[in-house]
Formats: sequence, structure tokens, C-alpha cells
Amino acid sequence: MGKVLVTGHTGFIGKVLVARLLALGYSVIGYSTSTGQNILDVNQLIEAMNDVSYVYHLAAKVSFCKKHAQEIFGVNAHGTANVFAAARTVGHIEKIVVASTALITGLANTPNLLMDESYVIADPQANPYIYSKCVAEAICFQNRDIPFVIVMPSTARVISSIVAPPGGCNIIDVRDVADGMIAAMEHGKPSNKYLLTNRNITFRELHKYAIPLPRWSRKVVRLFANSFLVDNAYLYKYYSNSKARRELNWTPQRNPIENFTSWWHPGMKRQTEGAR
Repeated sequence: MGKVLVTGHTGFIGKVLVARLLALGYSVIGYSTSTGQNILDVNQLIEAMNDVSYVYHLAAKVSFCKKHAQEIFGVNAHGTANVFAAARTVGHIEKIVVASTALITGLANTPNLLMDESYVIADPQANPYIYSKCVAEAICFQNRDIPFVIVMPSTARVISSIVAPPGGCNIIDVRDVADGMIAAMEHGKPSNKYLLTNRNITFRELHKYAIPLPRWSRKVVRLFANSFLVDNAYLYKYYSNSKARRELNWTPQRNPIENFTSWWHPGMKRQTEGAR
């Protein structure tokens, strides 16, 4: 087995991915700012890639705050460009799996719409994180000479809430995300995108002990909060993972809410976020 480079290896998904790769017998090299590396330093990336065959690019800045827009774009967009530039320089990378997000498919007004890889968000610049991921994907497709696959995970980390808005989301166990990324490396068709998703669920089902918010409250909440985050809570992010199941020979195996309990409810334990 060839050596593997994982950028963002100390992140929530990265740590689980590294554990799965090691269990499969891969030799893994980690690359993260927390261990002294910089995704914006091409020379560091070239050095890290000198002895590897495969790259999982997970390094990202996750924030929906516009005041962080420059940093988000730098890490997520320029960082992706640097990964491909380094891979081109070393010349022997067999495949890159790039972690994007299911959020770039957009939001739906109805729970009856299952979005797939063909959907794109109507206004990518409405949020700096979404915009950075859209640009990162575009950078991937500008480098088709280097084999790559894009994976688009849904929510792998559930945060308990004391209120439940009327929208819905898709959740997946982080271990299934890691398995999906490995399947994408092994079976993914170059220049293709794959949604790694599992259960479509309303926020009221997910936060069953929380206070339900009426749909009309959306206009009121918009006066005090980021409009994208409000829409994210009042609309629907329901996805189809049929392409990933079909082409990656991958199926999520775990109940994504089996360990989720509200930390604030009497007698309930704090959630474990799917990480064991």
C-alpha cells in the first residue's frame, strides 16, 4: 500500500479518517496547522508529498461569519489550489480526494425534494464558507489532469439545542464519512462528486426535547441573526446518496443519532457526536 497524506488530519473528521486508514494498513502522514504545517505554504506541501501516492485534502476553515471571509477563502480556496500545485510539482500523486460540503447544493423550500450532486446553490456568495467551497470545487475541475474525486459530507457533528426550528437537515455518523472517503479513493470516478449523506430528519425530530419554533418566527429571527443561518434552520437540506451507494460500493452503516442526547435535558447524557 502506498503512503497517504491527510491534510487537516487533526480535525473532527480527519482524526477518524486517519484511524480508519491505519486500521487498513496504510502509512499515513498528517498535515495540519496544529502540528506546524501551513496549507498556504506550497513548498511545505511539496515536501510532505514527496513520498506519498494518495492525498486526502480535508484542511479547511469552517465559519459562517463574514468577518472571517478572507481567512476562510485563503484556507479553503487557495489551500486547495496549493494542494494541486504541489501534486503537479511532485508528479506522482495517483489520486486526490477533496472534502467539500453538501451545503453547496443549496436549500429547498420543501422536504419532498431530495437534492443530488447536480444541484448547486443559487447564491454561493451569500455565505463566505459556501463561497470558498464553491471556488475550491471550481479549482479542482481546472486541474483535471490530476485525478481527483470530490466528496460532499452532510452534518457529521450534531450540536444540541434548546429550540427546534421548523426546517430539516441530513445527518451522518463521522465514521461513515471516513469510510465514504476511503471508498471514494478506491472506487470514485475521476472528476466526479459524491454526496456522503445518511438520514434526512427535521430539527424537531432531532431536538425532540427542544422548544419548537413556529414557521412565522423566521421573519423575526432574521432581524437579529445571519440570514443564511436562519434559512439554514427554516428550510430543508435533504439529500440523495444513491450515486455514492451505486458507484462507490458504500452504504452508511450506523445510526447517526444513536449517541445523540440533549445535554441540557434532565437525566440525559451529553452527546458523544458519533466518535468512539
